Amino acid sequence: MEKKIVFVLVLAVAFLVMTGEAVAFHGITGTVFNATDGTPANGHTVIIYYFGDEANNVSDTIGPTGASGTNNMYMCDAEMISNHTWVPGAEIYVEVIDNGDGYTTEPVSVVTTTAAFDVAPDMTLLPPLPPIVSDPQAIPPEIVVDTEFTELRITVTKTYFDIANVTINLTPIGGTWVPMDGSTYTWLTMYAMSNLSEDITVYNCTTNASVVGSFNLIVNATDIKGKSNTSVSIPLAVTNATTRDYNLVKKAGSTGKNWISIPLDTTITNASSLMDAIGANCDAVSRWNPEEQKSEAWISYMGGMGIDFDVVPGEGYEVSVTANTTFNLTGIPVEIGQIDLIKKPSSTGKNWIGLPYSTTMTNASSLMDAIGANCDAVSRWNPEEQKSEAWISYMGGMGINFDVVPGEGYEVSVTANTTWTPN
Repeated sequence: MEKKIVFVLVLAVAFLVMTGEAVAFHGITGTVFNATDGTPANGHTVIIYYFGDEANNVSDTIGPTGASGTNNMYMCDAEMISNHTWVPGAEIYVEVIDNGDGYTTEPVSVVTTTAAFDVAPDMTLLPPLPPIVSDPQAIPPEIVVDTEFTELRITVTKTYFDIANVTINLTPIGGTWVPMDGSTYTWLTMYAMSNLSEDITVYNCTTNASVVGSFNLIVNATDIKGKSNTSVSIPLAVTNATTRDYNLVKKAGSTGKNWISIPLDTTITNASSLMDAIGANCDAVSRWNPEEQKSEAWISYMGGMGIDFDVVPGEGYEVSVTANTTFNLTGIPVEIGQIDLIKKPSSTGKNWIGLPYSTTMTNASSLMDAIGANCDAVSRWNPEEQKSEAWISYMGGMGINFDVVPGEGYEVSVTANTTWTPN
């Protein structure tokens, strides 16, 4: 420290000699270390100023070309700060300002003394911040392996320099993306989708996947000076598709009713699309309206007529076929949230339901127990016999304690409105 003070004193004397100032000089000097990435402090600009008044400042160039003439050092005269009169005890602020490359320092300060100069705390040159990456999204967040595509989105905020490129590593999922030139990549360049402001842009791309699992896909945003941010990744789940086979029965000399549900994420959205999926043998699709306690139907006559109701997970449906029919659905098992089981005042409390694909319930009695005390009956339709089978709550349970199977539809009866979440 003693050597440093002596050296600074020499600088101060040299400064007086160079400027010809014999009076009205009070030096502020100090050291600026190179940036951690190796960028030299020499050549950058230091300013000194009073708090809150950076506009009135005195500057110097760090290093041999500045007033100090010495690597990593500067020398400024506090007496030269415009609109201020220096007196001992004044607090002078010091910082490195941006020369155009984004390198700066945090400000430091020194309380001046009656000596010819004061030494400010050491500073270290700070590199510009890399771009900010935020709001990772996969839409949808879960896809079927080798089948479905997802759109990946990321928001990138420019901190100083313009963005050069944004890429995402698709290697973990074996994903591919086919751009307009027909080539394919596993490291993918994401493209600007929309500008939220002058400095904030949403980037996106679309990909499939050939590997099953839960992934966090790393995004790299790099500016034109090579500053990168890889701190954020996009979560994506890739699953195997599930196929549910349906065998719909038409009993000879009788009806062809079958109760089903749709526990998979499919393209079926309404009664008409369900009928189309089953095929030409399907002549009617029905649901039970629990609020009205009556049936609603879509029939095949004249291309389709009736109520083309929505088809949703958690509901059960009755489909009628004119001949034995097999069809299948492929998709991801969907979660079924709360189901509102309705008891209409002065009427019945019937509700047609479907169960999750991975249900833990095994039979009618476990289904009744899961719903709770308000459930007084659970029924299924036996398509081979074309008749109903029921388990009722009377005397702890009696009737046919049939197996429950995902993809079948069931009728449950409640004695009061009940909210239930199947598992």
